[in-house]
Amino acid sequence: MEMSNIKINNEDLCIKVDSNSLMISWITDVKQTAYEIIIAKENVNIYEGNKVSSADNIIYIKDLQLELETEYIVLIRLWSEFDNCIKSTKFRTAVFGDFVGKWISNGEKLENEIDYYKDNRNCLIRKKFDVNSGIKEAFLYIVGLGYYNVYINGTKVGKAELNTDWTNYSKCVYYDVYEVSKYLTKGDNIISVELGNGWYNPAPLTLFGKYNLRDVLDIGEPKLIADLRISTNSNEKLIIATDESWETAKGEYLFNNIYLGERFDARLVNETWKEVNSVDITWENAVLTTAPGGKLNASFIEKSEKTKSVEVKSVTINENKNVLIDFGETIEGFIDIRFSGEAGQEVELIYGENLNPDGTVNVISTLAGFVGRFFGDDQVPGGPGTPKIADQRDLCILNDGTTHYVNKFTYHSFRYVEVKGTKIENINEIKAIYVNTKLKEVGSFECSNELFNKLYYVARDTKLNNIHSLFEDCARERFGYGGDLVCLAASQMFMFDTENLYEKVMKDFRYDIRENGGVPETAPYMGIKSNGTGDGAGPLGWQLVYTYIIKKSYEYYGNARLVESEYKYVKNQVDYLISLGLEYLSKCCLGDWGSVDGVEVNNRKQSPALEFTASCFYYYHIYLVSEFAQITGNEEDYIKYRTKAEEVKDTIISIYKNDDGTYADKSQTSYAFALFFDLANEPEKLAKEFADKIKDKNYYVTCGIFGMFMTYEVLNKYNHQDIIYKWINNRGDNTFYSMLERGQSTLSEYFIYGEPGSDNHAMYSSYIQWFYEGLAGINISKKTYGAKDVFIKPYFEKEIDFVKCRYKSIQGDIVSNWNRNENIISLHIEKPINLESCLLVLDKKYKQSLQEFKIEKEDEKYVYIDISAFNEEVNVKIYESYNA
Repeated sequence: MEMSNIKINNEDLCIKVDSNSLMISWITDVKQTAYEIIIAKENVNIYEGNKVSSADNIIYIKDLQLELETEYIVLIRLWSEFDNCIKSTKFRTAVFGDFVGKWISNGEKLENEIDYYKDNRNCLIRKKFDVNSGIKEAFLYIVGLGYYNVYINGTKVGKAELNTDWTNYSKCVYYDVYEVSKYLTKGDNIISVELGNGWYNPAPLTLFGKYNLRDVLDIGEPKLIADLRISTNSNEKLIIATDESWETAKGEYLFNNIYLGERFDARLVNETWKEVNSVDITWENAVLTTAPGGKLNASFIEKSEKTKSVEVKSVTINENKNVLIDFGETIEGFIDIRFSGEAGQEVELIYGENLNPDGTVNVISTLAGFVGRFFGDDQVPGGPGTPKIADQRDLCILNDGTTHYVNKFTYHSFRYVEVKGTKIENINEIKAIYVNTKLKEVGSFECSNELFNKLYYVARDTKLNNIHSLFEDCARERFGYGGDLVCLAASQMFMFDTENLYEKVMKDFRYDIRENGGVPETAPYMGIKSNGTGDGAGPLGWQLVYTYIIKKSYEYYGNARLVESEYKYVKNQVDYLISLGLEYLSKCCLGDWGSVDGVEVNNRKQSPALEFTASCFYYYHIYLVSEFAQITGNEEDYIKYRTKAEEVKDTIISIYKNDDGTYADKSQTSYAFALFFDLANEPEKLAKEFADKIKDKNYYVTCGIFGMFMTYEVLNKYNHQDIIYKWINNRGDNTFYSMLERGQSTLSEYFIYGEPGSDNHAMYSSYIQWFYEGLAGINISKKTYGAKDVFIKPYFEKEIDFVKCRYKSIQGDIVSNWNRNENIISLHIEKPINLESCLLVLDKKYKQSLQEFKIEKEDEKYVYIDISAFNEEVNVKIYESYNA
């Protein structure tokens, strides 16, 4: 018996445990029958778990009494029917937010918002110190607001870019933990930090003409808190903590903003600022400053990093005599470019996802909050002092000779860069760099349909482009919309290890729960509350993010800690919604956002079946909290909420069910919702009508983002995968295919070409879910915990010759590969050994090919084979000739 992949809080080597609870997980190579966990500090057990007869391998331990900055050993012993094994791992606690250091800055504050757009050089901070002995270990606890980079003795610590984790800083500030002994030396040392504005010092830009982030977010001047804690070989303890003895100076960035870009002056670059003996820099003592209101907690998510470089595809001159750079694909990240020129020469870089007919960069799809865009005769205003057009733009002031410029405190969404102020021959090197939260890829997919293969990578790149410490929508806004999170949850989880990031994002939403208990439309909350339930709470479908993602995290990752920690807030939210009632709430939503069936109402598209979809969301809120009550052992709550959910469900059916068994306005959206929320008495009949409706539309799905992912689920469930296949494979106008035919490497916000949206937006990337669940057939049960119950239900599309798919679940790898050779389909399945259940579900027409297997049950459409007891691999040959 072997044990592997031991993780503490979903990390291999965790040095930042910051609470008295742990999530411990592992994988075994044989069926586990029992486990035992012991946690020790210096050979003294601080937790002794009993031997538990269970195959569980995701264990939540709470109410520990952990000490700060302490190393613990976790000893895990496992038993199988005939064997046992024992293995250990370590974790280390952080400082539980108990810093010696104080918040410091250069003392500058923005007195008048209109001055934000003036030159104001970024802040540099340093501290020199001596270490008189060899270093045994050294840990740096640090956070800089808004963005920071830290160096020790001139070397950057870590690989993070655009760091710090954005959240509601009045509730929580995430600090980072680094083991830094390798950067230190005996004798003179220096720690140096450069600060940018990030989300903590945003522009007073009125997004969409009305939302000023400075009025809503917890803001302030860039600032720093840090403890460098060193243990030497002579048992000396040193703490280098931020205070007034640290020094500040000015950097080379005259201006930096998330949306509007940077102004960089190469004449001010002085790399000696990071050295012990800096030259020609004026240093002044730091100033103690006010702390943000939030509690300091250790960051636990993956960081944004430079993940891939892209060489330029072409460099030409456009009709305006400017240099036009084309990278051939849409990147979200940094420019990396070298110019030759003279000191003081100004070069401007303008970024965009598209081109105008004259070869100039089209900035419309990326204008921050549409500022500067015309709608009819009206131009969206940005507020006093704002650039008239809020495009992505950098200004680089050159020095004599070669100037090397790389973005540092901003990031852009672009395929094209228009360069003004220099000649083509004076641009020496050009690269673009993808920068995004570096999530581990846990899924892979390939098939014989090349369009599907392209769509897989297009979805992957679009998703990653829009992940920077939260799941953003697009460059125009960069906000974490609850609706998008719901619709893309399964597709994200199949592609990436999102466990940590989803837990952080759920806390983001909790930190911004409104006083009435409602959940905001975005987290962090920035003022948008379109058609919400009142007093800052978002629309019903967007509020669903809180319960839905917690539920998916429980299903896929077994995150019981998240269910427990958020339960009381979820209850408050649902109690608030119940107090408003169905009639009121039916009007509090945006519905199936993005549907092409939407109609114009008061200069805004209204989604189909709006009140019906809102009512369904209301029902699901209550249903999910009843599930959480059951998970947490609150039987009284479970009965209360499940009873209420069924009552609401019956009311919805009585109001919206038509005489012919359809629902609401009979739109595709209404079919998808009715089937997803199990409203129909005869779901197979309704699903057939839904499939026929799409077929009659030439296999075109008109649903918005909610209806789209629901369509993939329900038509897969009711055996109409052929309709999904023909929709995703549709080669007509306003389809996935047409997006790629336009030369896009990322997905558009809308299917209808020319709609005022982003061309780097992931909200319709939910088809990835069907690649895994439909074509490959890898399905995680909705009634499971930590992916313990799986069923394999592949769809053998006649136009596809092979599918190769792998999903690395928390239980281990799940593989479903199949290929067709003339009339024989060979299916290869690999599964984790420790699953509670694993069913192979095949169309009943293949029954004759399954005689060597024991069929557990069958119904009108499927046969079910229990492969739980099989070894890791299962191979099946299916003879299609039997079905002639």
